[in-house]
Formats: sequence, C-alpha cells, structure tokens
Amino acid sequence: MTTGARQDPGVFPRALLPLRDRDLGTLTGTRVPGTGGPGALISSLARQLPGQLDGMGAAAHRLGGAALDLLTAVFAARLDRAGDVSRDARHRALLLRVHAYIDARLGDPGLTPGRIAAAHHIAVRHLYTLFEAQGTSVAEWIRLRRLERVRADLLDPALRARPVSAIAARWGFPNAAHFSRVFRAVHGEPPGEFRARTGNGPADAVNDR
Repeated sequence: MTTGARQDPGVFPRALLPLRDRDLGTLTGTRVPGTGGPGALISSLARQLPGQLDGMGAAAHRLGGAALDLLTAVFAARLDRAGDVSRDARHRALLLRVHAYIDARLGDPGLTPGRIAAAHHIAVRHLYTLFEAQGTSVAEWIRLRRLERVRADLLDPALRARPVSAIAARWGFPNAAHFSRVFRAVHGEPPGEFRARTGNGPADAVNDR
C-alpha cells in the first residue's frame, strides 16, 4: 500500500486472504492510495498496529482479523471495478463487500436483507442469490457471525464481568431468551454454561442464560 512516496508493507499467510489466485493476479501492480477512503484506514492501521499488540492478548487476534477483513474489502472493490474481471469474480467481490458491510453492523438489530441490498444498490433477490450460491442464507450468515462474536467475547478475560445478556445485546441479540435458544442450538449448551465451563465468567454466570 502506498501513501505518496511512503509504503506500508504487511506480511500475512496467503491462505488468510479469501480471494482466488487468478483474481489477485488482476490486482498485481495496482496502486491503492492511502490518502483517503478504506486505503487510508488500512495505512494508518498498518503503521500503528505492530506497536500496539503487546499485552493485548486475545484482542490482538481479533484486531488482526479486522485489518485483514478491511484489506479484503479494498481488494474486492478493486476487482469489481476492473473491466476484464469475470462475472464470477465480480460476484465474489460483491459478496465480500456485503460480508464486510454485515460485519461492521452486527450489533444493529435492524440489520435486514432489504437494508443490505439497498446499501449495495442491488435487488433483495440478487442478494439472496449470492448467499444461496454459498449454501446459506442472509439471515443464517448474520446469525452465525453474531454468534461468533458473542462466543469470542464470552472467552475474552477482559469481559468476564460483563453479563451474558449484555454481550448478546451488543451483537444484535436484544432478546435474551431468543439468544439463549439460538446459542444452544449451535453450541449445544446455554451461553452461561458455556462461559462457566471455560472458566471465563463469574461464579453465577451459569444462571445467566
């Protein structure tokens, strides 16, 4: 990534970038300005992240994942604007942008397919088709992403004093009873028991279901 004459190098395993080799080949030599938009966010993060990781524990892993998600979104946007990219590649790029949009708004209970489609200037039916091609649905994807965030917070020692219901509400589950049913259906146990079993919650966490 380049900001004027400055370059901010970053190294990560190729397997972590969810783009096909032939799609990345289209981006070879492409300049991503770091002076504005998502490029500026990545440039700033790349400069500051190394000096901030010590002592962050599990949060460092999540922050690194967020940086990679942002980089993927930038590459996906570039792919969508490249005139010689295949239709399949453009669809994958659009899906990546949709994923990034959803991830940035998981805490919003009002996140709906209609809102997502409108933000990307596509029909709701087209949005459904993108997810059906991946063997899932929009609602299921949102639900699982929210559950992933909840699970990470339940395992985070820095949040061990925060009630399960508060963590659930933070990630778009305002109804505690509904959240508990959804969490149990995926993980096989109520969230409070999961937290207590992993030793990362207060003594009465098992009762917060």
